[in-house]
Amino acid sequence: MNKKGIVSVVVIISIVVLLAISYNNSNDIGYQAYITNASSGTVSVIDLTEKDLVDELKISERSSHGIAITPDGKELFVGDETNGEVKVIDTAYNEVINVIPAGVGVHGLDITPDGKYAFIASSANDEVIVIDIEEQEIIERMTEGFGSNPSHIDFTPNSDFALLTNLDDNSLSMISIPQFEVKQTIPVGEGPNESRVAPDGKRAYVANWESNTVSVVDLEEFKEIVQIPAGEGTHGVVVSPDSKEVWTANRITEDVAVINAETLQIERYIDAGEYANHLAFTPDGNYVVVTNAREDKVILIDAINYQVVAEFEVGEEPHEIAIK
Repeated sequence: MNKKGIVSVVVIISIVVLLAISYNNSNDIGYQAYITNASSGTVSVIDLTEKDLVDELKISERSSHGIAITPDGKELFVGDETNGEVKVIDTAYNEVINVIPAGVGVHGLDITPDGKYAFIASSANDEVIVIDIEEQEIIERMTEGFGSNPSHIDFTPNSDFALLTNLDDNSLSMISIPQFEVKQTIPVGEGPNESRVAPDGKRAYVANWESNTVSVVDLEEFKEIVQIPAGEGTHGVVVSPDSKEVWTANRITEDVAVINAETLQIERYIDAGEYANHLAFTPDGNYVVVTNAREDKVILIDAINYQVVAEFEVGEEPHEIAIK
């Protein structure tokens, strides 16, 4: 073979190798998901690349519905609902490294985008508690100004405000940070379970469990502009990283609704298993993790092709998801 032929062969081999590497990288999700299983009091750890359940952490007899990870991915916060505590887990070793007494039942648990504060929503005690992440101690207890049965919290991208859903009062409260004062409370749909703020900071979306809708909230004026029928038992909601799609988990119709954030129209439904509960996007926006509370399963959906690509058996009654 002459030199020109050898060069051609080398070029072809190089192209094949690069294509193979590119294909492997496209299938390398590169994230871990942490799922809180309320009834079994555990946290399931799933390697999304290997599509494998890699660990099961015992928290208590019963764990919180909420779970949150610090922005650097190093520490995981989950509630011990039985003993009224928050347990801090080192994600490098999946070991509890600190216990923060809360003195209340921990339902919702979320961390501000800047990583400074963790918020607890105690539905049983009608309290909101704020933890300083660096000091790992409680710095604020709020007992008034918001509605009854506080459920879950989310935050504006700059961490200036927290949004709190009030399940029994059908309302959404805005709490200032770091003043920790309720600035305003507005009506939304019936049974608002959780809200999610779009990454662009323009809107929040509220999953209304009893009215089967999503409330769209203009954050500049802080008012509901429309309710979108999403499916029966709309319990969970999440917004894509590019703010272009809103996904809901519908417990009764056992599906996920995909809503176009510009047109506010439902583009498709995806079968999601019995009692679809909560959802989370991977940071790259390519996948969505969904919990099934009655099947004790987690499903992984390809958010580009809208196909279920994996299922995982987890603990009893899986709820929220944290991803690093």
